[in-house]
Amino acid sequence: MLIISAISFRETKKDKESSSYYEMLLFIAKNLQIFFKNNLSFIIGIKAGNRKENTMSEKPRVAGCTTIAPEVIETIIKMTACETKGVNRVFVSPSNSGVKIKIEDNIVHADVYVILDHRQNTLKVGKKLQNDISRAISETVGMEPGCINIHVEDFDFPTTETVK
Repeated sequence: MLIISAISFRETKKDKESSSYYEMLLFIAKNLQIFFKNNLSFIIGIKAGNRKENTMSEKPRVAGCTTIAPEVIETIIKMTACETKGVNRVFVSPSNSGVKIKIEDNIVHADVYVILDHRQNTLKVGKKLQNDISRAISETVGMEPGCINIHVEDFDFPTTETVK
């Protein structure tokens, strides 16, 4: 897919090079569009003051907002923690759900309480868990990760029956 874009173009009387640059882009894009026909995504926008012109039709923006419940973010963090190598489970108690989050602006801060496998390096698992949770917050939820605090509450040791 080929995308040619001229974003926030401002044509001024002093800046004739920008005007010729835009005209050149427009000329190339139109010729490429004829050549590639339907295989070309063509987006060129002009911003001159408050006026916006589009050379081709674009999809209208839908008004509204998307709200994500904090419980959904907590669930995503719990699932990410459980999928991280070295984490046996998220620590849950009557007073603790395993994840505490705080959302400020578009930034998610989290405290995650986990129980690790006894054979794993605690520091490496903690850093991996921080990276995995940060990635999940930014990619899945589309928000910015803030402080991701990992609290190791315990280790799982094999029982004597399974050691035999």
